[in-house]
Amino acid sequence: YERYELDNGMVVYLMEDHDLPLIKGNAIIRTGSRWEDADHAGLAEIVGTTLRTGGTENYTPDQLNEILENQAAKIETAIGDSSATASFDTLTEDFETVFDLFSEVLRYPTFD
Repeated sequence: YERYELDNGMVVYLMEDHDLPLIKGNAIIRTGSRWEDADHAGLAEIVGTTLRTGGTENYTPDQLNEILENQAAKIETAIGDSSATASFDTLTEDFETVFDLFSEVLRYPTFD
């Protein structure tokens, strides 16, 4: 695997499958519903879902979906009790495009 650290300190691990021209990446962020107070119960789960589906500063949700569909790629996010996860799957040839989108989803979400 390869390890990358984003400008905000988030660590991303990349794993390339040499049998197929695919790259999968995962990010794990220390956060989660266990730190929610009673007034914010359920917020982590909503954020985890809309982090990916809400678009970014540069792409509406529909634009992001279209780009990923055209690249046969996937970006997913979720927040559980003690961590958030974000992952992507892409063809090796589309890595730069998809990784840039992945980084943008994590750094500049709009929650539209």
